[in-house]
Amino acid sequence: MDIERILSASVDKPESILDLPYPTLASIGSLSAQEAYQVCRKSLRLWKDLLVEVCELELDHYEIDSSDAHGKVTLEGDEVCDYLLLIIAAYYDLTLKRFMSFDPRERSEHPPGLTLQTTEGFLPVDQRILHASGEFVPLDLGIHPKNSAIRIFCHRYFSILVTLYMIASLRRSSAGNYYLFEFEHQMHSHLQGIFAYVKVIRGKYLRMFASNLMSSVLDYSASVYAEGGIQSISHRPGPFSSIRLPELGLIASRDDSVINKYGEARVARVFENQLALIAQSFGLYVVSTKVGSSTIDLVCISSLPYEGVTFLIEAKTSKRPYYLPKKDSRALREYVDDVRATLTTLPQLSFLLLIGPEPASTLSGKMSALQSQVGLPIRYCSAQQFADLREQLPGPLPMRIFVDEVRRGPHILPSCFVLRVAEAFKKEQQAHSSFVEAMFSAKGIV
Repeated sequence: MDIERILSASVDKPESILDLPYPTLASIGSLSAQEAYQVCRKSLRLWKDLLVEVCELELDHYEIDSSDAHGKVTLEGDEVCDYLLLIIAAYYDLTLKRFMSFDPRERSEHPPGLTLQTTEGFLPVDQRILHASGEFVPLDLGIHPKNSAIRIFCHRYFSILVTLYMIASLRRSSAGNYYLFEFEHQMHSHLQGIFAYVKVIRGKYLRMFASNLMSSVLDYSASVYAEGGIQSISHRPGPFSSIRLPELGLIASRDDSVINKYGEARVARVFENQLALIAQSFGLYVVSTKVGSSTIDLVCISSLPYEGVTFLIEAKTSKRPYYLPKKDSRALREYVDDVRATLTTLPQLSFLLLIGPEPASTLSGKMSALQSQVGLPIRYCSAQQFADLREQLPGPLPMRIFVDEVRRGPHILPSCFVLRVAEAFKKEQQAHSSFVEAMFSAKGIV
């Protein structure tokens, strides 16, 4: 392959592209990682010049060598531009595959085109505005003028490449499964879009262009999922496999996505179960009570008797910011009294922690009044803060510090509450590490 010839090609001189041999896997297969990167990046630049910069081609016919051994073929009218798009896209797609086939340690650069800037850049201005506002670009590309439809198709092609690149990375990541759903949803939506375009496209070379790219992304998708999941077949999922930290804030606010997933009637139960699992992962014994009623949902007891900690968690789900309605306030007051009278053998209650969606502006004042009535610190923590706390701590809660931070904090715990507890955990961890290292050193163990 004459790399210099490709790198010197220009849309301003379409002959320099039209005269290039049509690329094949065999012709690309000899390229090094750096050569593949250079050709791929150059092809992307030509692609953008042709579609985004809207170059005016002066050629209305041109004779090329047929790639199927039928001798010379004359391109006429729109076929010139269509064939330019076909061959440029083929060079990009095949050299990208070649570049990605190398070990990541041999790839010194990020794959050309696999950025959001590239995907957005192919959208026509009017569709870019719609896309930025959260509107979906129509799947039926037949309703657009030819150039706009092709650019939207290219947007979808590059969007699929970006999402597949992210999916491949996430599938190798320990936290990947949390975020796969959203990327897979986007990928499937874009696949629908390009398939819809392939069905209606007219013109020999445009049809080849669209079919080739659709076949390519399907191959790429198959290769990503061919790796399989990294999980022992002997592993049996237990309760902690059910923890869904990224969903916790959405469940608390009864987001439409979790309503669709769990059903309206089950959201309260799901939220309480999630809070119970997270609290247990912190090193607490957790006892559930009634679900979906205006009573305390969870009684939490420290697993270490010498810590002497007991506190209550009240789970709240609401589409609106939580504001502590009167019926909740009355029920909580009565239930705290019942818990105090009943659980006499447990350590004295430390506090009542409400966990739910974002708080209403009036919540702090109402909690202050309720605290005065029950004689017990009452705090509010958003579900997202509780999830963040679990993410920040690789081990159990530093219980005494956690209790002190909650009791000393304002009625609505601030975001820095999580950071302070996490920092305290790190200090305790470092102290234990230093102690063990000192003991090993004293015994001559390195």
